[in-house]
Amino acid sequence: MTPDDPDVAFVLEAFQAFEVQEGTLEEYYGRFWAPDGVIEFVDGFPISGSYRGLDGYKQWFADSYAPYENVERRLDSITKEGDQVVALLTVTGRPKDEDIDLEVQLGNTYEVADGRIKHLRVYVGHERAVAAARGD
Repeated sequence: MTPDDPDVAFVLEAFQAFEVQEGTLEEYYGRFWAPDGVIEFVDGFPISGSYRGLDGYKQWFADSYAPYENVERRLDSITKEGDQVVALLTVTGRPKDEDIDLEVQLGNTYEVADGRIKHLRVYVGHERAVAAARGD
C-alpha cells in the first residue's frame, strides 16, 4: 500500500508504528496525535465513551487491550472519503482466561489536522465507517 494522499500516508504510518510497538505510548502519542486528540467509540464496542489527550489515550489503551490476549489487527483497506481517512480492520483476539476466539470488523474514521490525528471514531462494521465518512 503506497497511498498518494498525505493524510492517508500519515494514518498508514501511524497504524504500522502501532503494530510494531515503536517506543512508549507517550512517544507514539506525541508523534502521531494532536495534544487534545480524541478517540470516540461511536457504537459502544468494544468499550463505550471517548478519550481525550495523552492521559485519555493511555486509559484507552488499558481499557481496550488489558482484557484480551493475542490481539491482532489486520488492515483490510485504507482510503480517503471526503476529508476523512477511513481504515477498515479485522480484529481478532481472545478474552483472558477464556477459550473463545473473537473476530470483529471495525471501521475507523480519522480527522487529521496540522499533520496529527485529531479525532478517531471507531465503528462496528466496515460499512458503518464508510457511510459515516460520506455523511450518509
